Amino acid sequence: MPKLVPAAAKVLAALVLVAPLGLQAQESDTHGGVYSEGGFDNLGDPSPPRAPEPIRRGDFNEMVGKLFSAADSNRDGTITLAELQAIIAARKEQAIQARFEGIDTDRNRSLSAAEFAQWQRGLGTAVLDDTAAGGLNFAEVLRVEPGRGREEQAIAALVEPLGSTMLTAANTNYDAGVTLDELVAYEGKRFDRIDANRDGFLVNAEVTGANRGG
Repeated sequence: MPKLVPAAAKVLAALVLVAPLGLQAQESDTHGGVYSEGGFDNLGDPSPPRAPEPIRRGDFNEMVGKLFSAADSNRDGTITLAELQAIIAARKEQAIQARFEGIDTDRNRSLSAAEFAQWQRGLGTAVLDDTAAGGLNFAEVLRVEPGRGREEQAIAALVEPLGSTMLTAANTNYDAGVTLDELVAYEGKRFDRIDANRDGFLVNAEVTGANRGG
């Protein structure tokens, strides 16, 4: 066997060391792409994202029940316009107090010119817009508050927020307030409208089509 010159021997040794690494990278790439030339950027579950679960009518009704409970402050089984307006007013006051405390950096319950200027500078370009600078843009409606789960949030997005106009429309017997049954019946009309095949479930295609006006 011919002797290798020192330079050739070094090259051959380098190739022997590099080859297994190349095979390892190739093998890992074939099994989910967890390894790439840039390193282990793609570590994680290589499976495609799970499709949303169908939304059952019963789950939708439960979410409407949460909205009802949030609005029925005196727990008498009905929501009146006065109750709704009081809740919205209280939430506005909370938002205003939170904004004030955020600006009042020295916590002396008084705003100085320096604190006000610092807050306005923090708004960036919005400070140049009188309609946006410092506005709270608080909606005159009460929204259902779901948990963190994706399914719960998807259901909550289908529930119409409770406002004065909606409360009047849901009050089908025109008495002093709206009961849970009345609210479920009113909100359920939207569910039924989206449920194209009337099977009591909303699948992703039905919800997407409804959002697009289909």
